[in-house]
Amino acid sequence: MKKFVGSLVKFAEEQTFDHGLIGGVTDFGEIHKFTSGSIMAVILSAADFIGCSVRDAEMFQPGEINFSITETAEGIAATAEEIAKFQAGKIRLWVADYFLYISEIVETSPDEITEVYNELKELTA
Repeated sequence: MKKFVGSLVKFAEEQTFDHGLIGGVTDFGEIHKFTSGSIMAVILSAADFIGCSVRDAEMFQPGEINFSITETAEGIAATAEEIAKFQAGKIRLWVADYFLYISEIVETSPDEITEVYNELKELTA
């Protein structure tokens, strides 16, 4: 049975409506991992975790799923009311980019692990 893991990485930039992005990028690094028997389930889990729809997903490079959303300072998706305040210049929001990298997990048999362990023991004897 195949198993897949998705590593979710986050970057965010503060912005104002009048001036756009103001300041550097905050790199949160890897914020969560998802494991499942299907790639689709990994993507759906990531979208649910972020709080957005898979319709919001883009693929800039093969194998890299990107979700870009507007968030509050607390890292929560901005509401329609908050976006209206942002557009009126009353509050600042953040553009958050989430990148999901998916890879397949290859399970190793106990016999393979024992064989490598025994080789190591011989090398260090």
